[in-house]
Amino acid sequence: MVVCANCGSPTIVKTSWTPANPGRKFFCCITRCRGCGFVDWAEGPSCERAIEVFRHFGALAYQVKDHEEEALRMTSEIRQLQEQALGMAVKYTRLKMILMFSWVFFISYVAFH
Repeated sequence: MVVCANCGSPTIVKTSWTPANPGRKFFCCITRCRGCGFVDWAEGPSCERAIEVFRHFGALAYQVKDHEEEALRMTSEIRQLQEQALGMAVKYTRLKMILMFSWVFFISYVAFH
């Protein structure tokens, strides 16, 4: 087990997604006290092809995140439009009723006067 040199706490294995070391495993201090964080590499450097593949996947992951955010924004916009449509349907029904009653009143007025 690898311990942190700064504070002696145990470490966990994480994966780096930095452009310089994408996909490379490293030991990280679990407490992160006193500025602890990275402790040591858990494995040797990745080959150039692996780095290229990880960078490509990283770019794709950002695209997926962007699309997810756009989908959430669009979902919110759809909800707002649905609420507006419902409100307009209620107004339409009210106006139809007003028009109907006004015609009934007008016909009744004309017929009895």
